[in-house]
Amino acid sequence: MSQDKSRTAAGARSKASLEVATVGEASMVSVSGLVDETFRGFGDVGASRTLVINVSGMTRMTSFGVRQWLNGMDALPKTVTALYLLGCPTFFVDQLNMVLNFGGTSKILTVVAPYTCPSCGVESGELIDVLAERANLAKGGLPEKECSKCGGKLEFDETPESYFAFVNKYAASSIQPAAAHMLGSLGLYTSLDSATEKPPRIIKLVHGSVTYFRIIGTIGSMFRARPFLVGAEGEVIIDLAEVDRFDTAGQNEWRRLVKSLVGQVPALTLVDVSGSFLAGAGDTLAMARNLVVASVLVPYGCTECGRTSQESVNLEKTSWPLQFAPHVCSTCGGTTQSQLAAATLAPLQEATTTIPTASAKVVAQRDELLSRAVTDAKVAQAGENATANIGADDTILGKYKIVRRLSAGGMAEVFLAKQVGIGGFEKPVALKRIQRKLLDSRHQAIDMFLNEAKIAGRLTHPNIVQVLDVGEVQGALYLAMEYVHGKDLRGVIRKLQQTGHTMPLAEACYVVKEVAQALHHAYWSTDMDGKRLSVVHRDVSPHNVILGYEGTVKLLDFGVAMSAVTEHAEALIVGKWLYMSPETTMSEPTDHRSDLFSLGVVMYVLCSGAMPFTGKEPKDIVKKIRAGQYKPLHQVAPHVPERLALLVSRLLAPNPEDRPQRGQEVVNELNDIARAHRFESSGPNIADLLAQLFPHDEVPLTEIVRHFPDEASGGTGGSMTTRDRSPVSVTSSRAQIDVSETFRRSAHDFTLPSEDTARGRISASRLEVPAPPAVAPERSLSSARILVVVVLAVVLAVATYLVWST
Repeated sequence: MSQDKSRTAAGARSKASLEVATVGEASMVSVSGLVDETFRGFGDVGASRTLVINVSGMTRMTSFGVRQWLNGMDALPKTVTALYLLGCPTFFVDQLNMVLNFGGTSKILTVVAPYTCPSCGVESGELIDVLAERANLAKGGLPEKECSKCGGKLEFDETPESYFAFVNKYAASSIQPAAAHMLGSLGLYTSLDSATEKPPRIIKLVHGSVTYFRIIGTIGSMFRARPFLVGAEGEVIIDLAEVDRFDTAGQNEWRRLVKSLVGQVPALTLVDVSGSFLAGAGDTLAMARNLVVASVLVPYGCTECGRTSQESVNLEKTSWPLQFAPHVCSTCGGTTQSQLAAATLAPLQEATTTIPTASAKVVAQRDELLSRAVTDAKVAQAGENATANIGADDTILGKYKIVRRLSAGGMAEVFLAKQVGIGGFEKPVALKRIQRKLLDSRHQAIDMFLNEAKIAGRLTHPNIVQVLDVGEVQGALYLAMEYVHGKDLRGVIRKLQQTGHTMPLAEACYVVKEVAQALHHAYWSTDMDGKRLSVVHRDVSPHNVILGYEGTVKLLDFGVAMSAVTEHAEALIVGKWLYMSPETTMSEPTDHRSDLFSLGVVMYVLCSGAMPFTGKEPKDIVKKIRAGQYKPLHQVAPHVPERLALLVSRLLAPNPEDRPQRGQEVVNELNDIARAHRFESSGPNIADLLAQLFPHDEVPLTEIVRHFPDEASGGTGGSMTTRDRSPVSVTSSRAQIDVSETFRRSAHDFTLPSEDTARGRISASRLEVPAPPAVAPERSLSSARILVVVVLAVVLAVATYLVWST
């Protein structure tokens, strides 16, 4: 009995306890102890719209506790419009980083981070003010901490990028006044970021004869009238829609502004005055007859769910006393009522509400004008200075917000970026930026850049990486392309090699079929005038095929492509030698069938794990390519169906006339082979394969960007090398190509696997398919395999004897 009582007492002590405190318009729930399957949420938090959850007293959270926490977050009242987390322990931070939507709609004020003192060995949890350190943490920076025992400098125990990964989603960028007041009064938190009041931000636009101002922030002790008064002329509009608070400390300066402006300009119009403004400066509305109040910002509250909202109400056609009609709640469908008391509205009774014509037009278009002006301002910030602090989240290149630099070379830089637009629109892109000043010294590199934009911009196909935009901002050329979150085929082959397995035949055929569809579209599609584009990629290889984690297959990098829309395209003979067609090595005119030859090499590699054309010297390889000398696929990979091996041999025919004449022909043949042999595949199968190969891959959506050639330099003897791809040769269209030098310089970039290689296979897969280019030599039968064969032979002999004996 005593043991049962002790267990009960221990269990009671371990359960989480809640303590609720309310100060003004904000409430705080303090959670202490163990959060496990018995956790039942955050209790009754009342009708407060601002809620802080203090988790600094939590000791542990179990897996079932995570589930209960998520349920509790979902059950919070809909009346809560501002939610904060305070004092997050290290185990809580781990959940924020791992569990989807663990923090819900909350914003984090402080967390505990693990530090160690290298001098005395003391381990400690240091409190980090996330609100104050947000920008620093987002860039991978850390606040310095001092050891409380020896005074030495502490070292962070984790990887900053990993531990503070939550910052991008959950970090607080500001704190509601009600929450700040409550936490300050309780002595729990005073943000370093909010310790000193900041001046409001002011946006100024001049549209025709009207000057428009928008104030963003607090009209308080830091508010100054001078920026509005300098050079003000014509009709003036002051938009108060984003004024979050009107403090008494700002009343005198506001009065000075209004008194000066009404005597200086023909008309002053105030837009979206709030209840806070009316309470603090309502008497200024009757200062002059040319002071107009265009609209009032009316707060609404739902009588059913308590959800709050606000609406701008035009005052021009209203009559006194002001009546604000109820609305339908967008959350629950209930009725919302105005929260403005009649006494608060009293100053509007004497105000002028008829807006001058010119000002009325600007007020009606203010959102559009403001959005356009903000975008133009971002464009103006681009250029050399735009990337000086490339880690900042607000660096702008044209209409793109730079997130971080991914690579940089002598010619170009590649960034992870977001396309930004009105209404919070954002789209992730891979952004390649090149300096216009390099035009004089890097003609060929610039030509490749613009060639890629010119050609790929005309191609719209699900198997081709899309070029979204190309432009110039203050001397910088940029190319924006869609993200492909995945791995290139070369990386997949290498991973298979490392694990001793090969890609299943079904998936290999599917990948080649998708690329064939891209090549068919590139060559046979037409422009808006009906003219065929005739795009020849000229660099089809595993390096330029991307497999998306969601199962997509895409062809990229048209920087060396040839097309009917480009000029002097045949002056560049480029590509990777091991995948180059015979006509390319002989500087003969090429067309889409050259790409199909390269695709045949890719298919051979995927089916066999070996390159078809090998040799000790590069000239030997080129000689074999031109003569079509290679070991037939069915000899290297006997498991490959005869019909598939025949298709590969047609693709690798030295004479283009003997190859399939269209990419669609390859697609149709692969479809028939797949149906005949029952190894059809699809996007989900590709996704599953990648998930097996890269189960813990957390690569951001930037896989495509490392395939941009980010440095090119003109070399002597007609050669050019690029940082991220195999060296290429640049020659006259009729000159014979000397491959020796290029081969020697590129030897470190690839290996030449033997034709006689053994294939590892994925046992869990439906079918077997070749491994990567470089594979181990063929092995003899193991003793285990010999034993199995002997046992089967004995069983067969015994069975035969029994049949004949009966």
